[in-house]
Amino acid sequence: MKIAGWIGNGGNQHVQNAGGIVMRSGHPYAVVILSTAYGRLDYMNLLVSAIDAAHEELLTND
Repeated sequence: MKIAGWIGNGGNQHVQNAGGIVMRSGHPYAVVILSTAYGRLDYMNLLVSAIDAAHEELLTND
């Protein structure tokens, strides 16, 4: 997922967002993340990894 955006104006305008279509094993899915973790790509990466793992688990339990 390579689509990202951010606003660093402070206060309630201090956000980092990401979204995209993940093409995963013939089962694509859309992801949108709206976050107040501005500048914390480590948090965003952890969240995206957890979402992808949950999607993979859903596929294997199908």
